[in-house]
Formats: sequence, C-alpha cells, structure tokens
Amino acid sequence: MSAWIWWLIATFGFAGTVFFCVAFPTTAVLVGRAIAGIIRRMLQTRPGVAVLVAIVATIAMWIWRDGVVEERWAQRYADDKRLAAIASKARDDQIAEDLTKKYQPKIQSLEQLSKSLQKQVADYAKRKPVTVAGAPGACRLGADALRLRQQIR
Repeated sequence: MSAWIWWLIATFGFAGTVFFCVAFPTTAVLVGRAIAGIIRRMLQTRPGVAVLVAIVATIAMWIWRDGVVEERWAQRYADDKRLAAIASKARDDQIAEDLTKKYQPKIQSLEQLSKSLQKQVADYAKRKPVTVAGAPGACRLGADALRLRQQIR
C-alpha cells in the first residue's frame, strides 16, 4: 500500500495528490490510512523515528527559511540596492564634474563667439539701407513690386 502512495505522489506531485484525493474521496481515505500505517510502523523502529525526525526537521527548516532567511535576504537586497544607488549618484557626480572641466572652456569660447556675432548682426541691422542711384528711398520697380509680391505668396 505504501508503494502505491509514493507512486501517486511521485506521479502527480503533492498538489496533484491533494487534488486527486479531493476529487476522489474514497482514495483520500485510503491514502490517509496508508500514511497513518506508514507512520505507525516507522515509530516502532529507531531508523523509522530518525526518518520521521528528519522529515519534521526538514519541514521546520522550510518554515524557518521562508520566515527568517527570506527576511534576511530581503534586507540584504535592500541594503545592496541602497548602496548601489549611492555609488551610482557618486559616479554620476564625478562624470558631471569631469565633463564640466573638459567642456566648460569650449562652451565659454563658443558663447563669446556667439556674442560677437550677435553684435555684428545688431550693428548690421542698425546701418542705413543702401539706396539705388536715381531713386533714393524708392523701389525701382514701383507699383509692379506690389503685384509681384502678391503673386509670389
């Protein structure tokens, strides 16, 4: 009978065995009797008691691991993540400082060049327009200029 239970668990797994027993209640009774018989026989011998103690210790270890060890790993992960964020911030600050040292003089020289070019543009805009000889201040095309501008648009 015990071989049948081990075959059932090995084939369907623990959850599958539970589902199988719920789906077929008569099988659940047979499985329960078989497990009780196995435990009763194991308690009659020293090796059987040792195996049961090992099983109980393993289950207790799983429970302890899920509770305590997982919390420790979660705390360690959170600490490592925090330290990584600090290191990342320090690295980003160092990179920003290096870039500033390298490119700030170039940026300043380009800004000075831009200012001088803007000054030239402003000076050019302030100059008086050049007039055509013979018609000071007037367009040589006269009224045709307005017509041409309207056609272009």
